[in-house]
Amino acid sequence: MNKITAPREVLVIMEKLRRAGHGAYLVGGCVRDSLLGKTPHDYDVTTDASPDRMKEVFRDDRTVETGIRHGTLTVISEGVPVEVTSFRIDGEYRDGRRPESVSFTTDIALDLSRRDFTVNAMAYSEESGLIDLFSGVRHLEEKKIVTVGDPDDRFSEDGLRVLRALRFASCLDFTVGEETAEAVRRSVPLLLRVSAERIRTELMKLLAGPGAERIARDFSGVVGASAGVSADAAAKAAGLFGKTEPDPLTRLALIYLSAGLSPREAGEKAAALKPSRAEKDAVVSALSAASAPMPTATPAVRRLVGGAGLGTVRRAAEIRSATGDPDAEKTARLAEEIVRRGDPVKISDLTVGGKEMIDALGVEGEKIGEILSRLLFLVTEDEVRNEPGELLAAAKQIIEKN
Repeated sequence: MNKITAPREVLVIMEKLRRAGHGAYLVGGCVRDSLLGKTPHDYDVTTDASPDRMKEVFRDDRTVETGIRHGTLTVISEGVPVEVTSFRIDGEYRDGRRPESVSFTTDIALDLSRRDFTVNAMAYSEESGLIDLFSGVRHLEEKKIVTVGDPDDRFSEDGLRVLRALRFASCLDFTVGEETAEAVRRSVPLLLRVSAERIRTELMKLLAGPGAERIARDFSGVVGASAGVSADAAAKAAGLFGKTEPDPLTRLALIYLSAGLSPREAGEKAAALKPSRAEKDAVVSALSAASAPMPTATPAVRRLVGGAGLGTVRRAAEIRSATGDPDAEKTARLAEEIVRRGDPVKISDLTVGGKEMIDALGVEGEKIGEILSRLLFLVTEDEVRNEPGELLAAAKQIIEKN
């Protein structure tokens, strides 16, 4: 097996633990991604040192006791935060989320046995090499997500693992092992006990994955329940995913559209997932813009971009294209060109503003906004160029006609 490397700040932490007489291992996602030839987003370290002992080892370092009760200490190494966790054994799970208690151990096998999926239950150090007790490497080679131990036990401990299994399968473009898949389908009630925020995070990652179409089709009941719609709606939307870029907000909008929801109703469903205001607005705006055929005339597309924004136009065009609008791709390309050229699409893009209206024409109050809106329309229609002289001349004509 190839050597797994880690950034200097992580190696410094591991070396300090070793010098203090403790084992130190890379664990979890960083090992999985390294074996897949990917660059990990972050690196987690696990050790046989107890939490109190870790605090002693890193007493001269800046640390944050982020989860010290559960054995996790964040060490700031060369300016980078790295989570270091003691080997632990989880106690009883009563809330379907976290263990009521944890105990610490010096046996890495016990620590790895409590983890969710085999591909996440591997550890590595230069001294020991790869520790793979649950066939994680084989499942990586088979491109398969399998729980560590009995899947019903793993899902009953944390209902979010039901959706995490599908998220990993989607993002890695893996399948789900047969027994794990069966447990996923029957464990939806466990998932629905999980907070909306945690469900949203996993669902958005799932929808962005290259395997999203297949996963949403094969596990439509789970995906539908996560989004608050029927399995049929999720399955119908899955058939449209392949016609879109892997943008999770577009795909969420397609799920709501497939459920027959209006933009307002979709907004209510999205709000139940506790998204940011921007995420909710993105879904609602895209569905609103997609509720009518996409314009293909340059002036109309300019107005659409000005009113909705390029991001919304892109999503709306994808939605329309996925549902069969032959003009949608043309609209998206034209919108991109308009933004790239810097065409004026908003009042703020005009080369004159309220001050010029007052100074040159003596216009005041509400009339300023009315005239600027009219000027923007003329510019988007290519009837007037966006130059101060032409705009003021056109404004004067507008005033005289009124």
